[in-house]
Amino acid sequence: MTQNKDKGIFDGIADTVMNGVEDLVDGLFGRGGAQTPNFKNPYQDIFGSSPFAAFGNKAEPQHQTQQKPVQKTKEEIRAEALEKTFQHLTSEERSYLHDSVVEYQEEVYRLGKSSLVIAHAKASLFVGDLERTVDSLKKLTTLNDAQRCVLGLISYQQGKITEAVVYLQQVEIPLPEARLARAYLAVAQEQTDPEFLRRILNPILLTSSKAKEILGIAYFNAERFDDAEIYFAAVAQKRPEHQPSQLNLLRTLTAKGKNVAPHLGKFYHETQCSLSSAELEEELKRTYINFPTLKIHQENMYRLL
Repeated sequence: MTQNKDKGIFDGIADTVMNGVEDLVDGLFGRGGAQTPNFKNPYQDIFGSSPFAAFGNKAEPQHQTQQKPVQKTKEEIRAEALEKTFQHLTSEERSYLHDSVVEYQEEVYRLGKSSLVIAHAKASLFVGDLERTVDSLKKLTTLNDAQRCVLGLISYQQGKITEAVVYLQQVEIPLPEARLARAYLAVAQEQTDPEFLRRILNPILLTSSKAKEILGIAYFNAERFDDAEIYFAAVAQKRPEHQPSQLNLLRTLTAKGKNVAPHLGKFYHETQCSLSSAELEEELKRTYINFPTLKIHQENMYRLL
């Protein structure tokens, strides 16, 4: 019988399947025991990797239960409205915001939502009401480092040294504001040992000119002039126009017995100093440098919250 050469696609599939089965049976039971069969997918040449691929591999749609929207309580809606009010911080509406901070304070505390209390504290700080800022932050059950830092800075500004120390010592991350305030608090408590101050300031020493200045003064007052020169020189190089830094460097060089005359022209030019030669000479004879006061800027505290 003459074999029909014009096979349909399904005849080709049948042959491919049978050949695959024969190879499988022969491989498993005929030659060498159990082997991994080299079995070709009979549909691959026609449909691709699977016959279902030709139809998009669409699975039967599953019915999903539609969830009903969560209904907010009146208190939740009120808390969100107040929070938006306190977050609307513009200089033009400072007076209105201050009235809102005062008027809704008790309601904020009654609602007790932490994000609302933080927004109230931030708005209070924005309008310069430090007392309400402190009151709101103290309502929080847990404080983060930035909030502790703000409480410490406000306490320092209000002259509450012990309270400021407690808050600032709890700040673990190297916030420049917290480290500088701790150093100034140490100085206020007459803890001016340079190594003690260095341990406090070390995390911000590379980036903070103020930290270098404090350490330079501490080393100068301890008559460790070589160390003082290092820090004063670093500050003077970064801020050549800053007269106190340049004066401190000249004082240190004078204390080391160096001739500062070659530096005076540059000093007057860069700092625009109004001291006469005689007045400058007296300044350079000083053997003790007072630590500067810490200026706490409200914008910096606001940025922390």
